Amino acid sequence: MMRMLPLPAIFLAVILAIPATGGAQSQLSVPNRAPAADEWGYRPADGSTVPLNPPALTWVHEPQAVRYTVQWAKTADFAEATTIEDIPWPVYTYYRPLPPGTYYWRYRFVTKEGKVSGWSITRSFTIPKDAVEFPMPSVEERRKRIPLGHPRLFVRPEQLPHLRQLARTTLKGEFHALVREAERIMRTIWRPSNIGGPIVNKHLRLVKRQKRSLLFT
Repeated sequence: MMRMLPLPAIFLAVILAIPATGGAQSQLSVPNRAPAADEWGYRPADGSTVPLNPPALTWVHEPQAVRYTVQWAKTADFAEATTIEDIPWPVYTYYRPLPPGTYYWRYRFVTKEGKVSGWSITRSFTIPKDAVEFPMPSVEERRKRIPLGHPRLFVRPEQLPHLRQLARTTLKGEFHALVREAERIMRTIWRPSNIGGPIVNKHLRLVKRQKRSLLFT
């Protein structure tokens, strides 16, 4: 006759037979490794006083990461913390200055499978009252600041009149030297040939046309 096991023993056997798959995600952790020689590493240095407000927070790249989350707070228990998610790179600068004082910060990462790591070790930095305010505008703010017309990268449309005035007066020599050097480089790199000659000559004509436009428009 088969002997029945006590109910507590059956329950314990069932629990032990369940594969420990639920803990796999919780075991994903930040290695907190030392940065390699060619890596920027962890900045600001732990416990340092920073010259800029807010400082750029940087950490080492995690091979499994597709995005990061960074978090900082005025207390080491991260009560009332500020949390920024979906950061694509191991660096982040906040879009507005922070009140002076000591801050604690940490980061974690998310894999392409959606697994979330634990938090890194906690590091700290101090912002003095005389730190230079240097926030990073948000993506939305940067888009708003880009003019619709050209030029819009290194020179803005409203700067052109002043630059043209400089090219005609106090910086006339420097401007012509710059144009001559640009023309020399273009002739050196793109030598006219039976195939490329017309294209190269077209670019040279465009450079000369831009020079006249800058001077006289």
